[in-house]
Amino acid sequence: MKTKTNVILVAFLTLFLSSCSKSEVSPDDDNNGSNSSDPQISGSMKATLDGKAWEAKKLNFGGAFALIQINGTIDDDNLISIELDDSKLKLNNTYELNTEVSKQEFQSLVVKYKGNIYFGNSGTLKITKYNRGKSVEGEINAMLWDGINPEIALDKCTFTMTYK
Repeated sequence: MKTKTNVILVAFLTLFLSSCSKSEVSPDDDNNGSNSSDPQISGSMKATLDGKAWEAKKLNFGGAFALIQINGTIDDDNLISIELDDSKLKLNNTYELNTEVSKQEFQSLVVKYKGNIYFGNSGTLKITKYNRGKSVEGEINAMLWDGINPEIALDKCTFTMTYK
C-alpha cells in the first residue's frame, strides 16, 4: 500500500513540476507576436504507444536544480513526462526502469494516454546527449501500467530537444 501511495505522489509531483518548467513551445510555431528573446524549444518526441504512432505537438524541457523534466504533449489527455536527476546522470548508460540503481538517476516516467495515467513499470532509458539547460536527446522503451488495466507498450520513444 505504501508503494502505491508513493507512486501516486510521484505522479502528481511530476505533473506539478512539469507545469513549472522553462518553456512550452510547439516546434511548428513561428513565434509571431512574441518577444524574440523568449526561449524556444526545437526538436521532436516520437514513439509508438499502445501500437499506434505518437508524436508530440508541444515540447517542454527544463527543471529546477538538478531535476530535469522532459515532456512531450499532444493535448491535455496525451503526454509523456520523463524526470531525471542530472547530477547523477551518465551519458550512453542504459538504465533499467524500477531497479534500485536506476532509481538514483531516473526518477519517473508518467504517461497520460487517452485520459488515463500510466507509470513506467519496466523497460529501459538511455540519454545520448545532454547539456544542462540547452539540449537533451535519448530513447525510452517501457511497459506502462495504470494499476488497473493491462500493461501497454511505449516503444522507440525518441526525443531530441534544444533551446534556440
